[in-house]
Amino acid sequence: LLTMVMEKHSQCLNALPLDDSHRVQLENNVSKDISDIRDILKTVSLMKWQASRISELVSGYGETWSSQILTALLSARAKSRFDLIQKSSPEELQYFRNHQFVYIDAR
Repeated sequence: LLTMVMEKHSQCLNALPLDDSHRVQLENNVSKDISDIRDILKTVSLMKWQASRISELVSGYGETWSSQILTALLSARAKSRFDLIQKSSPEELQYFRNHQFVYIDAR
């Protein structure tokens, strides 16, 4: 199941207009987190813990990935738009230079 999750995220990232460095970074993040999830699930199984609280933790990873992917996509679109408006007035250029999307991990 976790392998399928990684494959789906890789397909999604490959379909988006991201540069290679962002794509690789996001795939590495997802891969590392999937490894962590695998370890968490193994621990839960060995310790025979109730999985109700663990499911919230695991689903939180998906929310984090979605946020990271959306941030990369918005940043790529902003850069592409910035490239298109380079012939704009200095005031318009300053406006676009000051608006960047940044993912902040608040965990």
